[in-house]
Amino acid sequence: MTDLNNVIISGNVVHDIGEKDVMKVGETTKLTITIANNKSVKSNGEWKNKASFFDVILWGKLADNLQKYLVKGKGIAVVGTLDQDRWEKDGQKKTRDYITANAIKLLGGKAENESHAQGNNDLGFPEDIPYDDKPVKDPVF
Repeated sequence: MTDLNNVIISGNVVHDIGEKDVMKVGETTKLTITIANNKSVKSNGEWKNKASFFDVILWGKLADNLQKYLVKGKGIAVVGTLDQDRWEKDGQKKTRDYITANAIKLLGGKAENESHAQGNNDLGFPEDIPYDDKPVKDPVF
């Protein structure tokens, strides 16, 4: 029996995409971004924002089509799976947790440095982005 592994999270892209964030694995594009997910916590009777940071990996057409829209400050919602890499370095066991995206929805809150060319409506959203060849079953947003 396969265990349940679904992640739905929203947040803001932490930094603009650079050369180190995009790589080719064979013919397939791999894009790694980091998002900040904020929540309010009460500390000493005061409400404060607490940010958690999550790495998100996009593959293939999803990575190719969205990388120009994923700029610093852009709000996104991610549907995907939680994955983990494990390795050993200098006798120390290491792990890295990340989210592998199956679908991305661009949210409001257009960043100032975000430049949209043609094909966008007044809200700053792309009109039609072909996300991937395989459909995602019943994403929840």
